Amino acid sequence: MSKQSSHLQVYTSAHQHIGYFDGEFFYTTPPVPFRVDGQEVYTTSQPCQLVGYFIENNIKLLDGSISYVLKD
Repeated sequence: MSKQSSHLQVYTSAHQHIGYFDGEFFYTTPPVPFRVDGQEVYTTSQPCQLVGYFIENNIKLLDGSISYVLKD
């Protein structure tokens, strides 16, 4: 599988394209301080903390807000 076809594009909730997502980590400008493990989203800082869920190509935080949208 080519590297380009395996990545989702990352957009802010304001629809601004900021980079791509490889299935676990974000490669964006500005940096997204999260990583995804299955459907759970954690901070990248130590100790890591659960901050939300990866649901239907959205990063939905525990407060219910959508922080990032991922698209093909």
